[in-house]
Amino acid sequence: LICDVATGMYAYQSVATALYARRDVGVGRWIDVSLMASGAAFMGHRSPEAMLESGPLMSPNVPAGGYQTRDGWVMVALVTEAHFVHWCTAMQRPDLPSDPRFNSFPQRAKNEAALLEIVRDTMQTETSAVWLDRLRTADVICDPVTSLRDWYADPHVQAIGAASVLDQPGLGAFHVPRTPGAMAATEAALTPAPRAGQHSGAILAEGGWSDDEIAALLGDAA
Repeated sequence: LICDVATGMYAYQSVATALYARRDVGVGRWIDVSLMASGAAFMGHRSPEAMLESGPLMSPNVPAGGYQTRDGWVMVALVTEAHFVHWCTAMQRPDLPSDPRFNSFPQRAKNEAALLEIVRDTMQTETSAVWLDRLRTADVICDPVTSLRDWYADPHVQAIGAASVLDQPGLGAFHVPRTPGAMAATEAALTPAPRAGQHSGAILAEGGWSDDEIAALLGDAA
């Protein structure tokens, strides 16, 4: 699914770029966008790292990741050594950063299993709200892991209009994310998805099929 969406995004920007080129230079462009190439481009930031890596693979930025709390999940990110120190302070484990097993990103990667056991057990002792408050106070990058329903109900999401309501026949009204960056005044109207086969007749007619041929074909399909 990620490659599907990425391919659409790359195709869109390629078309826009080609249109500008035709306007400014007077020459169009041939566009060739594939799932394979789009997936690789999405991982482009990993290419230099992959060329430099040797030996067994190690997890990056240990112990960054998602953690279960008493009532949910939170995601914690680590970018610098200071983030790990601050996280340990929030967990009331100031001893961890000075432990030789955990005093650097490479060491934490080597001793990942031991560290994850400590962090997982600790994070389950409090609620998500408590951890988010402590981590943010300690200047640690974190956020709750939410469902889509929770995301749509978030005051910030509602305030910036990040989602729209679609009335889909047969399903009722439900939320869908809006295209990021699109202004309401220029965004295309949000319309329901067509029913299965809703436009089959019209499409076949455009292809030169007669009414009798279309009726026979759709009758066989039914």
